[in-house]
Amino acid sequence: MKIKDIMMQNHTSNVYEAARWLNAAETDRMVETYQSAWDNGESFTGVWGNFCTEKRESDTQEEANACAKQLYNALVTTLKREWARSLTHKQAKSVVDALQAARITNIPSITICEGVSLYLEDVHMLWEDTHPDEKIDVVDYI
Repeated sequence: MKIKDIMMQNHTSNVYEAARWLNAAETDRMVETYQSAWDNGESFTGVWGNFCTEKRESDTQEEANACAKQLYNALVTTLKREWARSLTHKQAKSVVDALQAARITNIPSITICEGVSLYLEDVHMLWEDTHPDEKIDVVDYI
């Protein structure tokens, strides 16, 4: 059973494709990690809700879907980080400024891929995580 195929059936394939476009090696590594855990009989519905905690009793659809969901979530996290990493300081500052300006009247977000949106705090945090030496100031309007 191919976990990537189940993930692509259950969730938008855009996340996989976008993550792979931004960092193919990391995306492939993640797919291999989850596939290997599946092949090794790890449970994805166990008490901790994460692989490598216990062995599953059987290859149920529930287990396969849970594994695929965890892979999808991991790819979303990678996509967000790689998107932020790909920005120049000027680009990131422009996104932050636009989100800050719109924040006065609503809670704005930017969609970086179908089903994946970021709010001002997300962009700011991701930028600082991926560019620790290049800070961007955010004005708190609250």
